[in-house]
Formats: sequence, structure tokens, C-alpha cells
Amino acid sequence: MDSTTSKIQQLQKAFAELESYRAVTLNMKWKELEEHFHGLEKSLKRRFHELEDQEKVFENKTMKAREMLKKQEAAVFAKEQATLQRLQ
Repeated sequence: MDSTTSKIQQLQKAFAELESYRAVTLNMKWKELEEHFHGLEKSLKRRFHELEDQEKVFENKTMKAREMLKKQEAAVFAKEQATLQRLQ
């Protein structure tokens, strides 16, 4: 009987040790996942800011192109008017 009780206690200790390893393993896996998601978050934020910067550059180029187009339209209109006046 004592032998059985002793074996049960040994088994209980081994099981507790196994449980502690499992907790450590799960904790390590969680930390790896957490680091991975933090890395993804940083990467997404960086990419988002890059896209915002590109959008600003695009908007500036678009605004400049529109201004140039208006100037060219005004110049063409002025030339048309001058030509029309000469013809009359």
C-alpha cells in the first residue's frame, strides 16, 4: 500500500511538473504571437503613413497640374480672342 501511495505521489509530482512546462510553453507561444501582432501593427502603421505621404504628394501634383491647365486655357482663350479681333 505504501508503495502505491508513493507511486501516486511521484506521479502527481511528475504531472505537476508537466503542467508547469505546458504553462511555460503556452506562455512562450503567446509571447511569440503577441510580438508577431505588434510587428504587424507597426508595419501597417508605417505603411499607412507612407500612403498618406504619397497621397499628399499626389494631391499637390494634381493641384499644380490643374493650375497649369487653367493658365493654358486662359492663354488659348486670349489667343483665340486676339485672332478673332484681327479677323474682324
